[in-house]
Amino acid sequence: MNKDPRDFNEDQEEQSSLERYEKMIRSGKLIYFDVYQLEHIIDNFLDEGNITAAEQAVKMGLKIHPNSIVLQSKKCNILLNLGQINEALELVNSVLKIEDSNYELYLIKGSSLLLLGRMKNAEEAFNKALFYSSDNLDETLFNIGFAFEQTGNLKKAVKYLKDAYIENPENESAIYELAYCYEKLDSPKKGIEFYNKFLDLDPFSESAWFNLGIIHSRLKQYKKSIESYEFALALNDEFQSAWFNLAHTYYLWDKAEKAIDALHQYQKFDEQNDEVYSMLGDCYFKLENQNKALHYYQKALKLNKANGRLWYNLGMLLDKKNDLSGSLKHHSQAVKLEDENGEFWMGYAGICSKLDYFNEAIEAYDKSVELVPTEFSNWLDYANYVYKKGMILKAISILETANIYFPDNAVLDFMLCAFNLELGEETIAIKNLEEGLTKDSKQFNTLFECYPEAKNNKNILDKLKTFTKIK
Repeated sequence: MNKDPRDFNEDQEEQSSLERYEKMIRSGKLIYFDVYQLEHIIDNFLDEGNITAAEQAVKMGLKIHPNSIVLQSKKCNILLNLGQINEALELVNSVLKIEDSNYELYLIKGSSLLLLGRMKNAEEAFNKALFYSSDNLDETLFNIGFAFEQTGNLKKAVKYLKDAYIENPENESAIYELAYCYEKLDSPKKGIEFYNKFLDLDPFSESAWFNLGIIHSRLKQYKKSIESYEFALALNDEFQSAWFNLAHTYYLWDKAEKAIDALHQYQKFDEQNDEVYSMLGDCYFKLENQNKALHYYQKALKLNKANGRLWYNLGMLLDKKNDLSGSLKHHSQAVKLEDENGEFWMGYAGICSKLDYFNEAIEAYDKSVELVPTEFSNWLDYANYVYKKGMILKAISILETANIYFPDNAVLDFMLCAFNLELGEETIAIKNLEEGLTKDSKQFNTLFECYPEAKNNKNILDKLKTFTKIK
């Protein structure tokens, strides 16, 4: 479609005004601009994110046109952008006394009130903005939704953004922000739906492809995630975050060699990034190339000694290399740096148990299950550790606590049955067995793995026969 000649002339006029304005700033000599020209000069600076220049243009414009509602409205918006919320609200209320049907002013008022935590008053202002909007209702709905999004109220944001989308299904901004909000609200399928709608309208949006890749990766749809990142990179091969995320997705998909290639591409733009070296170490660890993994972990550590994950990874690697004292040192540093990380405490517990540092191991296991009570394997490791130390009652106590978090997991009941049988508490053990069989009778072999002598107990075998086909 050919561009309307009038549009071309307008563009030329706006560009000419901007050049004249910049020349004026350099010379320091004030020259005349009409309100229309100033409005576009200010909008140009706002679009660039240059708030300071926009503020300067507004001040100059109001010297020439002190009664201009348009310029005063722009000033309100700039004050809001600068975080001067009370000043913006005071000015917008003053201007509304002169022109009380300006929807843009009500939008600024609503946004100001929202930032001040005055939700009810903000919605009243937004409703007036909608009332006075005519040809651009979808844009007003979008701006209200975006204001709620900026203040973290994503559910309210979705309500207005959806209305904007219904009003105009081709409003790209509304579609994009809807996808983003759904992603943050942990509704990934809805997020994918709206990113795809957006990409139907704008297939050349690298950020949309990138965000789509993040959601697919979160859903473990690694092939689709990689395709999305590759589209983003086809549009911009210097998109550093896309190279990094592509590498991470390949790593999660157990394609460590491809992850390494992507990381080396990233390093063309940023050679000194500890996270990249750390991930290279992870990749070589996964490929069982321990020497290269160690090399990259150590390079990462030189760049950032405060990275707890690096100390943890090195601890795991040194453990695998049978350097237990080195592993202990690194695990100890990891929990010092991040003492609220349950995974790190579990790693520390594991190495303490190998070195037979009993008190330290118990403390670390306690900390781990306290911080991450929903990690089933941590409870099992803890219970097995104290059981091997002959502390059967302590093991039973740990499993009973775990049962609070995993009431439907039969493995815990079969282990409790085994430990109670060993203590001679057959009545309790039979009850544990019944509970386990009711939940999942297929897991009954856990009992025999923990306590093989149970195969010689007639009461146990009789109970099993009522639930299973065991002979």
